[in-house]
Amino acid sequence: MRNRVGNNQDQLTQSRVFSGHQIREVVLIFAICILALSAVVAFGHLTGTKISHLTKDPLVVTKGRVYLGMQSNFGVLIWWSGAVIGLFTALLLRQRLASSFLFHLSLFTAFLTLDDMFMFHERIWPSITGLSETRLFLVYFLWATLIFFLGRKDIVRAPVLSLIVSVVFFALSVGLDRLPNSQLQTLFEDGAKFIGQVFWTLFIIRTALSHFEKTEQKMLVR
Repeated sequence: MRNRVGNNQDQLTQSRVFSGHQIREVVLIFAICILALSAVVAFGHLTGTKISHLTKDPLVVTKGRVYLGMQSNFGVLIWWSGAVIGLFTALLLRQRLASSFLFHLSLFTAFLTLDDMFMFHERIWPSITGLSETRLFLVYFLWATLIFFLGRKDIVRAPVLSLIVSVVFFALSVGLDRLPNSQLQTLFEDGAKFIGQVFWTLFIIRTALSHFEKTEQKMLVR
């Protein structure tokens, strides 16, 4: 009898592992990976860039020291953490209107992270749109303002202090960028930006946790 139960459990496990849903999922993800790699090859061909320069780590290509850009890399990781946590939470709570604000805020954060990684506002967007860096910052500011305006009811219930600290340090970083370049100026500018990234991510995480807590409380009441 035990052997039969064990065999049935093994068969059930195998059927779950090789279910049609999982096979379709694997095929879809594999196809996306192939498309991404094809895009890299096409980009290298169009720009005359070596494939190795697109696939390898920048420090390997430039033969730089491993700690170059250390603080910038940490900032990118912190921002990605906030974006992923926020998007994941918003998708889990997608039936609630409150998750809409968190979704758009996290999507905006993901865009800012990509901008930070590939220097969109410094090199790419100005060459495409002809807009100055200052005007691009204004576009980003208006985008963020729209998100916060539409989600103003959720912000009132959110841990807003971390958001305020974040905005203050981001503004400070932008202001310091206008000063004459020096080692001290760079330290304060990038330091203010890093602090802003930390508190911005903290705001997203605490907002996500508050949504989970509210959902749990409603489930307990029911």
